[in-house]
Amino acid sequence: EQLICQFHPKKPGDDVAFAPHRDIEHRLNYDANWIDVNGFGSYAIAVISVDPSSAHNGGLYLVPESHLGFDLSQVEKAADNFNENWSLRAYAPQLESGDVLFMHPYLVHWSTPNHSIQSRMSLLSGMCSVGANQGVYPGDLTNEKLCIEN
Repeated sequence: EQLICQFHPKKPGDDVAFAPHRDIEHRLNYDANWIDVNGFGSYAIAVISVDPSSAHNGGLYLVPESHLGFDLSQVEKAADNFNENWSLRAYAPQLESGDVLFMHPYLVHWSTPNHSIQSRMSLLSGMCSVGANQGVYPGDLTNEKLCIEN
């Protein structure tokens, strides 16, 4: 089931930044009845790079292995107690136009403002396991179930 299809523009000098978070927090805030049907968060986000992306133009920072060892009951506490040492382990992958980065819903990530002269545009597409989503998301391309025949 498709959850999200968004365009994320970051223009040069626009000061748009996102604080450290896990995408599962957005799911739970939007849909309190979310069900983790597979035990792994039940969805993934694909970040599709339109422009090259790096630390120099407001790209994503990721914390390796930060998705391990958390369950839904710990999400809010973990967000409130962000470990500053994670920032020492974080890195900003360099993505070229057309690269796709798949993110686990519990992966800690953030982005900084784009202070470069280059735009950093990306597309997000999110899919979840059937039965996890209880909410209706806006847009024509969401909440469609895909059935693949073998």
